[in-house]
Amino acid sequence: MRSYYTWRHIAREFCCGRNKAMKILHMQPGRIYVGRTPMVSKEDFEKWLEDCDGEIKVEW
Repeated sequence: MRSYYTWRHIAREFCCGRNKAMKILHMQPGRIYVGRTPMVSKEDFEKWLEDCDGEIKVEW
């Protein structure tokens, strides 16, 4: 069974607020929606972090 991250998990990991966590979540290529809640699998998120080389550019 795959585990999924929501914006709350991302906000907790990066010590940021809801808006920035949602921006990071919407940058994910493998996100899914359960109702209106976007989620990304833990494996896809960790692979994406490795590909970013420690730098996440969020455009406002």
